[in-house]
Amino acid sequence: PRYGKIRVTSDPSQARVFLDGTYRGRTPITIGDVTVGEHQIKVTKDDYYDWSETVVVRSNRTTTVLARLDRIPRTGSISVNSSPRHARVFVDGIERGTTPLTITDIDAGWHQVVIIKERYRAYLEDVHVEAGEELDIEVDLRRI
Repeated sequence: PRYGKIRVTSDPSQARVFLDGTYRGRTPITIGDVTVGEHQIKVTKDDYYDWSETVVVRSNRTTTVLARLDRIPRTGSISVNSSPRHARVFVDGIERGTTPLTITDIDAGWHQVVIIKERYRAYLEDVHVEAGEELDIEVDLRRI
């Protein structure tokens, strides 16, 4: 059979490289003695989405592949609106501002949201924030 090479680099580097499902090492890497034809390259790294591509290897040639890996989001955001406006917003006991308000970089998971305005009943809700998502909270505050 005829052979070629595959050169795999990635951003970020030190990602795991699989050729046709078999682990071959970490980027940057040149894989030699690859049979001519189509092959599946998969590049993985913790906290990043997997990357894969079909490449064609030619005889006595080096096929170059650059895998740009996208980071998996670990945070989400919460958008809070209230009627009336200008209510104080607390997340996990920490004041974050007044409505209307969007709070970014909230760790994914469960959080307690408290909305307070003078002469109105406090609003309390436990919410689940998904990574990469925005959670909307709309509240009609009730007068005391």
